[in-house]
Amino acid sequence: MSLKVRGKITKINDVQTGTSAKGEWKKLSFILDNQAKYNNIFCFDLFGAESVDSFQKYNQEGKEVDVDFNVSCRGYAILINYGEG
Repeated sequence: MSLKVRGKITKINDVQTGTSAKGEWKKLSFILDNQAKYNNIFCFDLFGAESVDSFQKYNQEGKEVDVDFNVSCRGYAILINYGEG
């Protein structure tokens, strides 16, 4: 399922880089505010040199943008021990 949000870029964080077992990686996070009454702040992460470089070339803080994104997660169980009682 693809989702879409339109808003203003309020913050672009510094690019993070590193090395993993698969090689070099590059990541950039940015904050988007869609001015809605509730649930109006979004944080997006871009991974990969090509995506990060393209984003930096065409975007800046204060720019109004449309963002298409997918939501995914990995399911897991959290076991909580509240003690005996």
